[in-house]
Amino acid sequence: MSSDTFTAIRDKAQILDSNALKLIAVISMTIDHVGFILFPGQLWLRCIGRLAFPIYAFLITEGYLHTHNVKKYLLRLGILAVVSEIPFNLAISGTLIAPEHQNVFLTLFLGLLAIALMEKGQLYLPPNLTALSILPVLLACLAAIILKTDYDCYGILIISLFYIAKTRPMLQFISVGVMQYLMGPVQLFGQLAFIPIFMYNGKKGYTSRLLQWGFYLYYPLHLLVLYFISIYLPAI
Repeated sequence: MSSDTFTAIRDKAQILDSNALKLIAVISMTIDHVGFILFPGQLWLRCIGRLAFPIYAFLITEGYLHTHNVKKYLLRLGILAVVSEIPFNLAISGTLIAPEHQNVFLTLFLGLLAIALMEKGQLYLPPNLTALSILPVLLACLAAIILKTDYDCYGILIISLFYIAKTRPMLQFISVGVMQYLMGPVQLFGQLAFIPIFMYNGKKGYTSRLLQWGFYLYYPLHLLVLYFISIYLPAI
């Protein structure tokens, strides 16, 4: 297939805006958490859920490239990481405090911070020192491992690879695929996330503060709902 043919096919396929990608990620994530919390023996639910994180990681990069204020973006993710921690702990361990695992918003926060600082390094470091711009990514990976965030260092690397290869979709597919392979065979189903990502048209779609915070707050709220269902499910 020639590059012109590939480009023509991709142009016709690009029918999904940012909101559509978020909705696909939300549905996939919900299915994943239903499997993890309510039906742990149903591996197929977890396989479907593998699509969520690559889409969220891709959207973090897109959000960074289009945001007018990265500090506010980081603040939103930081607030959600704090707000989501207790619902996350309850859902995965049934306790208010679970130091052995932190929620995915902390991973997204560290990933966003890493690529923002990496770009700063590329802009302001002398040419002979630009290789040091990768240092924030390594430090974010270390923080993710120490804090035991969801997807730990692999999550940081996936976000960073989406950013580094932002103009080279095939390199994104290969590099992110390698990361998911290293995470285990089930996570390889995450490569299917590149189908909706391939269909992304670069547009934000309808936006409002209500919709924006709705997507954010869905995460802790649905975890709480699933936690309470898990408590009463045996009695039903």
